[in-house]
Amino acid sequence: MRLDLPPSEARRLLAGARLFRKLAGAADTRQVGISVFSAASCEARVGRTSRYSLSICNLGPDTWADLHVDFLHRQPPEKSADRRCVFKKAIFLPARQEQPIGISFDWKSSASFQIDDVSFDPDNCLPGPCSLPGHHVIRAELLLKNEPCDHAELVQTLLR
Repeated sequence: MRLDLPPSEARRLLAGARLFRKLAGAADTRQVGISVFSAASCEARVGRTSRYSLSICNLGPDTWADLHVDFLHRQPPEKSADRRCVFKKAIFLPARQEQPIGISFDWKSSASFQIDDVSFDPDNCLPGPCSLPGHHVIRAELLLKNEPCDHAELVQTLLR
């Protein structure tokens, strides 16, 4: 069988196959990960607050993690650089517990994280013009010591 793929896609496919082969026999030793990521609705509107739920499970000792939430319009990468918003928050994860986190975003400029019934502003944000209607990928990425640990994604439709 012959696949006619562009060189960049062929390289990605080959890199993925190598990584799969490397990790296939490895035991999963992660102690921190995202267990749930969901949206209150599959549709959103600019100016109306959208709510997201996230739970992070920590099987190890107390630790700090960085949570990055990226709102990205589904366009080809070369066209999407100006169509994304990124919000970052440092999260304390108690030992052997699950930490529920709420995220609110109005699709303009206002975002907040709800942790233990307290609302926090993002530690760092890269607000962008996220008002373009269409499908958006919302990606939650968890980092431990600045290294990616886990991620989860969902797709939401932004209406006019």
